[in-house]
Amino acid sequence: TDDLPIATLRYPSNWELSTQRAVNVIKYFREQTGIAPELLSAAGYGDSRPLVANISAAARGRNRRVEIILGDRVN
Repeated sequence: TDDLPIATLRYPSNWELSTQRAVNVIKYFREQTGIAPELLSAAGYGDSRPLVANISAAARGRNRRVEIILGDRVN
């Protein structure tokens, strides 16, 4: 997420918002694709891993993202 602080009852910080976004993507993949749940994981990083500097509204928009990483199964 971007670096503008959020503080709502549902999302006390950007970290909670970021994590919920990632979890929602996992839920979508489980419900819509049938991918085995043990092959999926989610992580939220809040404002700690911006793609670009948060210097404008457009830049903040780019930082509101979900990255999907595909790889070999790790046991």
